[in-house]
Amino acid sequence: MKRPVLFLSLVMLLCSTLVNSIGVDMGTCSCLCGVDDASGGSSVVLGKSGAESDFYTRLRGPKGDLGRPGKPGSLGPPGHQGNPGIKGEPGRSFGNEGSRATPSESCFHLRESGQSRSGVYTIQPTESSSPIEVFCDMESAGGGWTLVASIHENNIYGKCTSGDLWSSDQGKSSEKYPGNGNWENFNTFGSAEGATSGDYKSPAYYSLQASDVMVWHVPNDVEISQASTDAKLKYYTNTGFLRDFGGTLQSMYSKHFPLKTAPKPGATMEGVTSLIAALNQSAAETKRLVPNFYDYVYDFDGNVQNYIKDGGQDMFDTGNKLFYRIGSNPETQITYNTNYRNRSQGVDLLAATSHPFNLLMWIGNDGGAVDMFSLKVLSGTGADGDGSSRTRDGTITQGDFTLVYHAYSVYGASDPSISEVFYYITNTNTWQSRAPTAFTKNPWSGGTDSLQHGVVVSGGPKSILMGYTLLSRTSDGEVDESSIRAVLNRTLTEISNFGKIDEFNCSRLEESLVQPVLYLQGNNDEVLNKIPPVAKSQTTPGFLQFRAYSPTGIPNALCPGVKTEACRSQSVCIGGVNTMANDEKSCGDFAGWEGLPGDTPTQTEPDGSARSLDDVNTSVLIFTRKQA
Repeated sequence: MKRPVLFLSLVMLLCSTLVNSIGVDMGTCSCLCGVDDASGGSSVVLGKSGAESDFYTRLRGPKGDLGRPGKPGSLGPPGHQGNPGIKGEPGRSFGNEGSRATPSESCFHLRESGQSRSGVYTIQPTESSSPIEVFCDMESAGGGWTLVASIHENNIYGKCTSGDLWSSDQGKSSEKYPGNGNWENFNTFGSAEGATSGDYKSPAYYSLQASDVMVWHVPNDVEISQASTDAKLKYYTNTGFLRDFGGTLQSMYSKHFPLKTAPKPGATMEGVTSLIAALNQSAAETKRLVPNFYDYVYDFDGNVQNYIKDGGQDMFDTGNKLFYRIGSNPETQITYNTNYRNRSQGVDLLAATSHPFNLLMWIGNDGGAVDMFSLKVLSGTGADGDGSSRTRDGTITQGDFTLVYHAYSVYGASDPSISEVFYYITNTNTWQSRAPTAFTKNPWSGGTDSLQHGVVVSGGPKSILMGYTLLSRTSDGEVDESSIRAVLNRTLTEISNFGKIDEFNCSRLEESLVQPVLYLQGNNDEVLNKIPPVAKSQTTPGFLQFRAYSPTGIPNALCPGVKTEACRSQSVCIGGVNTMANDEKSCGDFAGWEGLPGDTPTQTEPDGSARSLDDVNTSVLIFTRKQA
């Protein structure tokens, strides 16, 4: 018998058993077993796999739970290699992942090991120090530079405020400032990624040994990955100087060039004081040049000596009141025997109660930043309208010196005669003077009572000496032109003995550290063009100067790209410390870069003592590197 017939017989036997044992009718049995009756419908087709499958499908119950996975099959053959993807940005700690090896000591060591892409890496400067994340420049001057700091000015008008992390913690009084501000201590702040948006100081500033320094000037808020491309200036030292000062900027400042105040010795600031002293020493000879010279009396009321009340023998009804003016600033009345100095314009003035009375006013005016300077004298004379008056003008030369004068004389009123003499002196050789384009009498009244006489030098004069002297005679005779010229010749002879007037030797380079730099972006002309006019002639590009003092002894931490002898070093340098209440303009991350009232810098051009607006909105990034 064939197998299909046997299979069918077994099925039918099963159905019969179900009918007899549990009372299931044959129709139900046929349905359960997948065999239809003779009335029609489906039938089992023997000998075909489809019929067998249908049978088992009808026979099984509901689907059970998923069983345990079977053992994996053997691996198939590898497929073809796909195309490489797009190159991504350098990862953090690039080159230090993939093993538990100690991070590299520095960016320079990473560069030597083959890392050539700039980015954020992890380094460990010493075995005892913790790993730190730093930005490494792997391209500039051979690469391997570590960004250790950035100086960012958040508010140029906020002087040593909370945002000035490189200066504000040092305070505004000598009691609060201990000499260990953030340039010198172990504080850290900011991040490498935000170095152009805020102040930054990395632990590498004090823990990473280095030999040289690199500086970038980068516009504010530039991504650190774009800083190199967008930098306006990039320069570096290659002298290895840091090795001599402990190998870090922290060590250099704290142990060798601390940012403490150091008042400037008076001997280097004598200026016109020395000239006045010389004129006083020769006063006896000078008086003999005026026949019957009258020694007027310095009689005044009160404690402030700034006029002559009578002078004796009705010489004045209050007179010889002096005033000076710088540019468009208000006039200032001069107190006798008081030294006036305006360092930003290089003005040094002193009026002395000698016989004859002398006033000297040195005008440095570096770069010709201020257009005009003036002197004025108000006098109520005892002549009260009587007598005569005369104006005299002239020029005197001695060697390289030239003296130009205007004089006004009152005489013939039975009172002591008066001659007010104004002058200026230039020397284009020794002083490198730039003479005024005009020497104007303004104001210049006539008559013999209530006199108002003044002179103005204009045209941006530079390195000249203005002067005033009061001559007099006991009789009513005139102080004539020959007497005036004789006195001025004598004055010029005394002044010429001094050669160059060292009135504002603001340099204290012997107390600074100065290093030459090499440029990667920019040049000397570009650096010098950024210096304010007031300081330009006393500033030399192509250097880094560490710790530059102002004339009052206030230190600035760093002069980026230059060395300077400028009196207003705070308009050139950064990291200004203020420990004197009267010098607040020197305080702040960018010190005095905003300049003085009246300065009008543009976006790209400095003016007066002020940097350009672009410079103020630029961050200074400092890198270090130690080469083998």
